[in-house]
Amino acid sequence: EDVVRHDWTADEQTFVMSAAAVVAAAIEETRRREAESALRRVNENLESLVAERSRALVASEQRLSLALEATTDGLFDWQARRKGVYYNPAFARLLGYGPEEIDATASFFWRHVHPDDAGHVNQALQACLEGLGPGLDVECRLRTKSGDYKWFLGRAKAVERTPDKETTRVVGTITDITERKHAVIGLRKSEEMFRAVFDGSTSIIALMGVDDRRLTELNAAGCTAFGITREEAVGHTMTELRMWGDWRERDELLAVFERDGSVFDRELQMRRRNGELFWTRGISSVITVGGQPFRLATLEDITERRQLEARVTQSQKMEVVGHLAGGIAHDFNNVLTVITGAAEMAIAAAPDGGRSGEDLKTILDASMRAARLTHQLL
Repeated sequence: EDVVRHDWTADEQTFVMSAAAVVAAAIEETRRREAESALRRVNENLESLVAERSRALVASEQRLSLALEATTDGLFDWQARRKGVYYNPAFARLLGYGPEEIDATASFFWRHVHPDDAGHVNQALQACLEGLGPGLDVECRLRTKSGDYKWFLGRAKAVERTPDKETTRVVGTITDITERKHAVIGLRKSEEMFRAVFDGSTSIIALMGVDDRRLTELNAAGCTAFGITREEAVGHTMTELRMWGDWRERDELLAVFERDGSVFDRELQMRRRNGELFWTRGISSVITVGGQPFRLATLEDITERRQLEARVTQSQKMEVVGHLAGGIAHDFNNVLTVITGAAEMAIAAAPDGGRSGEDLKTILDASMRAARLTHQLL
């Protein structure tokens, strides 16, 4: 088909150009309004987000403030750019001060450190600043407002560093451990006293498990008595170490312990490492150490006493025998006196040179010898 060409007049061209300009302006206005509406919505969303974040930040700061107020731990925050240290109210309370009574400087802390602890605290802090290790963890004494010292556990960590690894911020806490420290010190003293009594005792003291009967402790007197070292004894039973002198006594003793839970004033023989037997007298009962039951046996070496008693008994026996022999000798001497007197009278009446005279002299000699023997017994 042929294309019909239309020749536009000047008025038509002007109209079309004006219409196109109006349409373009309308489109631009529509786009502007849409952009403004979109921007308004973005602003509204942003304002809502900022408000929400602000409320969350305020709530977080309030929670942090309440936590810092309520905590029993002291908090400190050192920042190089601030040229000071922030101490929370609990830090001041732990030292007996009000929050307004402490100055926000590092020197405040160092003025309150015990002189004997300043060295190792400074060493630990320097290691923290230099990034050596996970952080500061140190125990020290701090002087309170009253002048007394309390024990504290200090923990800190470097949280900000420059690109060249220079520490610019350290945050940490202090915790009052005075009661725990005193308990530990008291426990250590008790252990030292127990060890002094335990090893200083002249009696044999052994500690063993209730069920397995394996030795957990043997004091110095026990080691000497049995001829064994503590290292050789611990972890073994008395049976394994062949300490019992008589297995039947052991079985009887264990049966009594199982039945009554204790044994008192029992004498029995024990065996040294070299096989020598010795007598002991002791008691055994169950004690609780650290919440765990143990069997405590205390033995006294009575070997010398038993030997002395044996000598005394033998002496008493000999004395009894001596008294008996003396009585018999006295009675026998009386009989010999009669025999001797009769023999002398018979000799005087016998004819000279007769056989009977010789026999009577033999009887008299024998009775005289017997009389001398009885005098020796008397």
